[in-house]
Amino acid sequence: QIGIAIRALHGVSPDRLLLAALQGIAQAFGVRTIATVPAHRQTSFASAAAPAFKNAYDNFFSELGFSKSATGFFSSAVPFDQKPLTTIKRGHRLRAKKKRAFKHQIQLTCARFFENSAKEIVHQSSREHSRK
Repeated sequence: QIGIAIRALHGVSPDRLLLAALQGIAQAFGVRTIATVPAHRQTSFASAAAPAFKNAYDNFFSELGFSKSATGFFSSAVPFDQKPLTTIKRGHRLRAKKKRAFKHQIQLTCARFFENSAKEIVHQSSREHSRK
């Protein structure tokens, strides 16, 4: 099932898709840095599953180039830095470009949605406030 979904999403994995959406939301609200909780501080963390948590959180954010603080939290400026296309094998560059374009479209769509929603809330609030 996940493979079908990934193919439908132009080869972009769900975690990368969510990060693209998160960047769009951050953009909409002017957030310049995103911080994440390390594996061992997740509310659902279980010692028996520590390697899986470390891979899903700590390794994932390290691979993306997030900085790790002394307290173990990860952070990155928004938008996230991307690996230069020249470091990607020739045969994979076209696919990488397509995936980047798709993620960028997700980011822009989320940014527009939340910017428009915020404007509508402010507009509605000011209308209600002027009626009083």
